[in-house]
Amino acid sequence: MLNGVDLRGTDLRRAHICATHLDGADLSSANLTNAVLSVSNLTSAELLRAIPVSIPPFRDYRNRAYLSGYLAGYTHGSSTSLIGANLHRAYLTAADLRGVNLNKANMQEAFLVKANMQDAFLEEANLCEAVLIEANLQNTHLHGADLSKAFLRGADLSKADLGGADLSKANLDGANLINAIATTEQLTQAESLKGTIMPDGSKHL
Repeated sequence: MLNGVDLRGTDLRRAHICATHLDGADLSSANLTNAVLSVSNLTSAELLRAIPVSIPPFRDYRNRAYLSGYLAGYTHGSSTSLIGANLHRAYLTAADLRGVNLNKANMQEAFLVKANMQDAFLEEANLCEAVLIEANLQNTHLHGADLSKAFLRGADLSKADLGGADLSKANLDGANLINAIATTEQLTQAESLKGTIMPDGSKHL
């Protein structure tokens, strides 16, 4: 157990941190490039500004967390816990977040292009203005999540639970929402639904 441990600025590149309790740990500015955090508990962990390296040319990536390695949570049915984690403006492109518990996490403006978040828990998470283009959100638990102004173009939200989620001004162009839990009222608040496959299987024009 490493509960509350101070790992600020630590070089954890390619580290394998498996089945470890890191509740409340401070990983600010830590380098987690290609690190594996499988079945680890990072409840309320601070990850702000972790790994500000190899910054891709998209938007302004200063002070972003760079966690494009593996945050694998789909190991033997157990899930990594990142409940309440601060991932504000984190860079998580193509990250493996299957089954990860991100309930109440702050992921505002996070970059999650093509991230695999199937079966992840994101209830009451802050995903305002997050970039989730072509992300895999199949069967994801997004009840009460803030997805306002989020970019979900081409995202797969089939069977996702969007009950009570805020979709105001979200871009859902080309997204797949078949069998997702979402009301007509929620979807009409989205900024754009061009080519979106609706929960009933129909295609929005």
